Amino acid sequence: MSYNETFCNTFIAHHEEDDDDQTRHLLPDHVHLSPEDDPQERVEEILRKYEEEYEKTADSARERYWRRETRFEEDEDEPSLPIISRTASRAPKEVQRFIVLPDGRRVRRLYSRDSKDFRIETLCGIRQILPINQALSVFRHKTGNRECPRCHGRHLPDPVVHDQVASHINPPKPACPKCQHSATHLYHEDAYTIACAMCGYRLYLPLPTLSDEEVDHNEQVIDEWIYAHDVNALDDSVNEPLDEYDDSIAFTEHLSVVEISAESLPETIAEIGDQLHWPAFRLYKTRSPFRQAMLNRTLQDGRFDQLNMIRWVAAGRLADELGDISAKKSAELVEWLWQLNQATLESMAGDDDSPIPCLAHPTMDLFEPSEIMIRGLRTHLLTIISRCKPTPATINGLAHRFRLAPATIETLMAQQRSVSTAA
Repeated sequence: MSYNETFCNTFIAHHEEDDDDQTRHLLPDHVHLSPEDDPQERVEEILRKYEEEYEKTADSARERYWRRETRFEEDEDEPSLPIISRTASRAPKEVQRFIVLPDGRRVRRLYSRDSKDFRIETLCGIRQILPINQALSVFRHKTGNRECPRCHGRHLPDPVVHDQVASHINPPKPACPKCQHSATHLYHEDAYTIACAMCGYRLYLPLPTLSDEEVDHNEQVIDEWIYAHDVNALDDSVNEPLDEYDDSIAFTEHLSVVEISAESLPETIAEIGDQLHWPAFRLYKTRSPFRQAMLNRTLQDGRFDQLNMIRWVAAGRLADELGDISAKKSAELVEWLWQLNQATLESMAGDDDSPIPCLAHPTMDLFEPSEIMIRGLRTHLLTIISRCKPTPATINGLAHRFRLAPATIETLMAQQRSVSTAA
């Protein structure tokens, strides 16, 4: 039924019920447009009739108002627009079809009038459009059953399973066995020594050893060299004339000999140096308040020379004699040590019970600079400070972490800034 027929039937039905009733509207509740109707023209006509009905309703309400009629008698609703519907003419929708090729690849079939000779579009790999006959000849060999994440077909080859080789895992750094701090506080003092930045404890890594063949070869070379030199010495001694008289004087008869056990004497000069510096290193490896006070004053002073090493050796001997020292007493002892002259410090650094003169009465030229002892810790501190901002919270946090004074951290920050500016 067309729009005109619907509209006319509705109009006649409304007027047949009551021709004199002016409250009925000419607008229907629902209008259905056929495909032959013009939607714009029909909508304009409905709007025009709606305006006419609205004006009539307004005039009727105005007349009743002036006649002083009651609003509840013969009340008339305002006209409303009808619901407009239409039967849509749908064009044939093109459906995207997908087909699977012999190798398991999923492709899109392109629209074609000929159902037998059509083209396809690949969805993975190189995107290309091929005739179906060519695609069947190209993608005819199946290589695997693994699903492709792009075309969702099963044409990928199966993954090759290789023998799992154990990956090289770096051995974890050992924690400090003395203070039990984590490995982040350890640093390499040299190639075979790891030191703890908190307590000064040192871990000595094993040195590389020679194989049995190398040891046997070295022993053979040494034996051959000794045998050759012994033969030459015997040959030379045969030709030397013998003295008729031996007028040598036994000096040992006129000297007082002091017997010293061989175990108490060091074998090399290096061992003498170790015994000379051992009190300083022993104090540096502790976590006593005296050690922290010495470390604070050394880092704040910024001088890591031989005189500073003598102070550390003297402080180590004082720590052995005094035992546990409080923090207040330690600060007083450190200030007192820094006021002593070189001669007094040398006498305090010596070991009076040692039979070796250089250990009993050492001089400054026998001591190493204290830099060899503090260099690792100082480098570790400067590296951490270079990554931090110079704020009071950072200074207090680092001081609490390394058990140092805040003034020491501020001094190290100033040294780091001067080095960065110079660079």
